[in-house]
Amino acid sequence: MSKITNTGVHIVESADAIGDVAGEGQIWVDNQTPNRLMFTNDAGTDKQIDGGWSFVSSATASSSATISFTGMEAGYDHLITITGVQPATDNQQLKALLGVTTPTYRTSGYLVTMHYLVQTTTNATAAGTANIMMTGDNVQSNATDEVGRFELTLYDNAAATDTFFKFEGDFINNGSAQTSSFGGGTHTTAEAMTAVQFLYTSGNISIGKFKLYRRANA
Repeated sequence: MSKITNTGVHIVESADAIGDVAGEGQIWVDNQTPNRLMFTNDAGTDKQIDGGWSFVSSATASSSATISFTGMEAGYDHLITITGVQPATDNQQLKALLGVTTPTYRTSGYLVTMHYLVQTTTNATAAGTANIMMTGDNVQSNATDEVGRFELTLYDNAAATDTFFKFEGDFINNGSAQTSSFGGGTHTTAEAMTAVQFLYTSGNISIGKFKLYRRANA
């Protein structure tokens, strides 16, 4: 039950909006922690009213072969943040793969360019077509405190169109040098990418926290 007091309007939170009604919209409070103000149109599309990123789910790596997020919906951009990530095997490249329903992950069709800045050397560039190369052709080490931080943004990836993305991160390379990477690109097949998977070129993901967010793009 909602109530109006001399300090404001109070709306009781809920897990979902009620049934959609043609020609009407709904304002309601989602019971996330913390809760958030939402608008749902008569087509059933939810949008957080402040227009920012909304937390969806998280996963923690613990000697994991891969970390994946599935079930992403059309009408949203998606952001994945990765903190404290480290390979179980020394000198590995972190990469991401986009996937269609099932999921089936694509290992071709990418057009990626990226740059990385190394603390002790000059800048460098890399390009590829087999995956989203979060570390480029540089590698991440796995000694104590040699953990990385990355972000990957996918633009309306669950729509049946080419998928655009950008990424950036920081990690320690095999020369014990702080390295920053950034880049972007496109997956050139027009299909709904509803999943994303992270993995190293060899070995497991020893540790790391992965969080998925989304925002309405219309």
